[in-house]
Amino acid sequence: MASVIRAIGFSNSLQQLVWPTTTSEITAYVWGAGGGGGGNDSGSPGGSGGGSGFARKTFTIENGDVLQVGVAGAGGPGGSSQGGAPGGGAGPSYTASTVWTTLNLTGSPYIRVTNGAYVGFLNQYGVWNYTPSASGFDHTVTINFASSGYYNLTGACDNAAAAYIDNVPVLDMPGFQATYSASVYVTAGNHSLRLNGINTGGPGSLGFTITGGASFGGGNGSAAGRVPSSGGGGGGGGASVIFLNGTPIVIAGGGAGGGGAGNDGGGGGRGNAPGPGGQTTTGIYAGQNGGPKAEADGGGGGGGGGGYAGGNGGPTVNGDQTAYAGYFGSNLGDIVANPNAQTPGGTNQPYYSGAIGYGGSNTRFGGPGYVVLDINVGGGSVKYNGDWESVQKTYVKTNGVWQPVQATYIKDNGVWSPINGSFAPVFTTVSGFWGTDPRTY
Repeated sequence: MASVIRAIGFSNSLQQLVWPTTTSEITAYVWGAGGGGGGNDSGSPGGSGGGSGFARKTFTIENGDVLQVGVAGAGGPGGSSQGGAPGGGAGPSYTASTVWTTLNLTGSPYIRVTNGAYVGFLNQYGVWNYTPSASGFDHTVTINFASSGYYNLTGACDNAAAAYIDNVPVLDMPGFQATYSASVYVTAGNHSLRLNGINTGGPGSLGFTITGGASFGGGNGSAAGRVPSSGGGGGGGGASVIFLNGTPIVIAGGGAGGGGAGNDGGGGGRGNAPGPGGQTTTGIYAGQNGGPKAEADGGGGGGGGGGYAGGNGGPTVNGDQTAYAGYFGSNLGDIVANPNAQTPGGTNQPYYSGAIGYGGSNTRFGGPGYVVLDINVGGGSVKYNGDWESVQKTYVKTNGVWQPVQATYIKDNGVWSPINGSFAPVFTTVSGFWGTDPRTY
């Protein structure tokens, strides 16, 4: 079989290929993005962001399969030497942040209902059927979940409601002056959502949202204390991910954001990634925001990196002190490697390049993610010592330099056709499904 190499850098978008030929084998080399460095205090340096993880996997792809690649963006640096210095932004990646809300039901027979006694969420998303005083609400809708993972359910109701997915109860909403939430694992594909509410008098309203699910972005760094002059925490890097038919099969975790500096000479290294926070449960992919700084002065916490298990954010320290860095996200693949401080995993692997996945020094961005696909496609054969052997790689000399041939063709009845299924894979950009949806601290 011939080998075609596709290198995919950060493009701030999801890339997709529908496999157009016979069964083939792909080996993916995947690096996440590095975390941003923490901001400086007036006299102390912020912590260093952490490097990303690495994952490698060989898998089979068949005609009609959908291959999607999300190459993550790096975490941003924290602001420096000011009151309320901002935290660094989270590194983006594949994110399906809002799946469905009750606003999708606006229009007959549903109407919007608001009330001064309601929590803000219910005023934003609340609907009811027919008239505000109707005693019951019972609606079932089919929702397509783009990928398997944990989804965040949030709701409130006047007077009470319950939500069911595939007839299994997933969330009770017993009132209208608070919101109620749950995290539920849902497999990719179509599922039924039933909302069943009651109104015992006066107006009725039900608000419900499904968000998150598959956000592989990092967490934001938190701002410094409001009194000058400390640094904000660095943002966590996003995880790079490969989906096959909607299921993540390779994940390289993002690096952690560095802690923002306080007036303590860098905190004895506590601001350097990784911090003490560790990771969440596998399948909860998003990085966590850094811990908020409640006191008047001191550094903000570093954000966690996205991953198979998202990294947690770094806590802050009492007083005018440097905060802790976040923690890196974990990896999924046949071969995986975690970062070593600012250095990403997998720097000894084929195709590693430049500053990919490195953690940012204080006040600097981390390095972006990177993906290389080594694709076996059909190709020609040559007779060697009396036996036909498949061509592994083909080269052509251009301007005195040998260059690899990406695909070979023959002319058949005036039409150029690929040899034995050989082709040059071309990815297209998928709109939406990109950004960040970090976990709160």
